[in-house]
Amino acid sequence: MFRRLLLDGLKTGIALAATTTAALMLFGRRERGTPWAALNGLARLVDPSLARIPGGFSPRESSLGLALNAGAMMTAGMLYESVFLVIRPRSPLLAAGAATALVLAFDRAIMPEGWSPIEQALGFGGVIGTYAMAGATLAVVTSLRAPRQLPAGEHDETREDAWFV
Repeated sequence: MFRRLLLDGLKTGIALAATTTAALMLFGRRERGTPWAALNGLARLVDPSLARIPGGFSPRESSLGLALNAGAMMTAGMLYESVFLVIRPRSPLLAAGAATALVLAFDRAIMPEGWSPIEQALGFGGVIGTYAMAGATLAVVTSLRAPRQLPAGEHDETREDAWFV
């Protein structure tokens, strides 16, 4: 069961990382004229001394932003799958919406400057759009997944992880 949870969490995290990176780049391009603006803004969370957020691709800031987003989304995917396994919600859409709202509130609470570096790069609509993309990704990933089965008895060969028994 742990193996299944790990795989589902990784898949969800990868999907979240890909879609939110795309959203950040899309909204950054719309707001600032360069797709790298939002990712460079994320770098300011790691390095608050960064006085000016670079507009174009910057090896240091862009790499930091990509790594920070990917790591956060992988963590969010693992946490989402763990909670989803425990509470087994009836509606994937409701679960995705609730998870997105919690992540939004958590991010807002832990960011030292609020959303200001990211909001400068994306605009408020871009920030909300990026979270909406994360919520839509969670809803799609959850609804496409085959329903999980409860673990079977001790010697039941129909169990998913029975291959090693």
